[in-house]
Amino acid sequence: MKFAENLESIETLLLLNVDFKKDDLIFEKIKKYITLNKGSHLMFSQENSGQYLNFLTRRLNNLYRVQLDETHLNEQTEEICSLISEFTAIGGGKYPKTLTWPFRSETDIYIQEDNYSESGLGWQTWIASYAMASLMDEEIFDVRDKKVITLGCGTGLCGIAAARFGAKRVTLTDNSEKCLLRAKKNIKLNNVTCATTKFLDWDLYASKKFFDSFEDHEVDFEVILAADCCYEMKMAFTIPFVILNIFKKTTSKNPIAYITIQVRGELFTEVETLEKNLKNLSLQVEKKVIGYTPGRLFGNATFTFLKIWCGS
Repeated sequence: MKFAENLESIETLLLLNVDFKKDDLIFEKIKKYITLNKGSHLMFSQENSGQYLNFLTRRLNNLYRVQLDETHLNEQTEEICSLISEFTAIGGGKYPKTLTWPFRSETDIYIQEDNYSESGLGWQTWIASYAMASLMDEEIFDVRDKKVITLGCGTGLCGIAAARFGAKRVTLTDNSEKCLLRAKKNIKLNNVTCATTKFLDWDLYASKKFFDSFEDHEVDFEVILAADCCYEMKMAFTIPFVILNIFKKTTSKNPIAYITIQVRGELFTEVETLEKNLKNLSLQVEKKVIGYTPGRLFGNATFTFLKIWCGS
């Protein structure tokens, strides 16, 4: 059975059970399906396990908005993820692990990753971060001598790459303390001295508390980087305001934001809405599709690449 077919089978289970009054029936069917297919390397290989968990979490959260209790949802999701851990490296003895991310400029970056249960969706380095880092490496856009902030840093690859490729100062932000701790360890692992980590909650963009973890003189960013930052519709509305607030707050002239998002069919609407909302805030948006070219190391994946700035 192909991986896509496994996802369709799980999705069918979820959708068929939306109207059931007993929430547990949904989870029991999922757990039974996982157990029955535990020998399938196509379903539980390391290369697709993150995609599976991302899908599962998103689907369960979509169901939660219909009928499920949030506490119960979180407990059951954790139980399902633990079950998957029995058949994969996720959560098992192979984690944390250190991966080497190579670049054309012969700069290697080392990233240590946690398991899913430790860091949620920030447990692994998503390929859009590598794409963003590769674009810096190829000088598609320039961060040399710039003050950079990354939104949703995850494992830290994007921010560490910015530092390696000449940024003057890099601030890696996330709303997960566990992700920030891992990013801080990866900064140290790569001997980067110009990068720091800060807590930043996008949901507080309209609050005075948004920049609470920053000193006034630290909000002087010239470049904003965000990779795979729009995997839920909510983010298509939040991210534009986050970027606009940083543009307004920064003391630097002519700040620019760059976003990379892997092209996935199920996220088409979210990405289109993100672009529309950016423009609705009178921000300028230049959109490109970045695909495979010889020498690029992110395979056949394609990405939406957005350049965002103020003014004409």
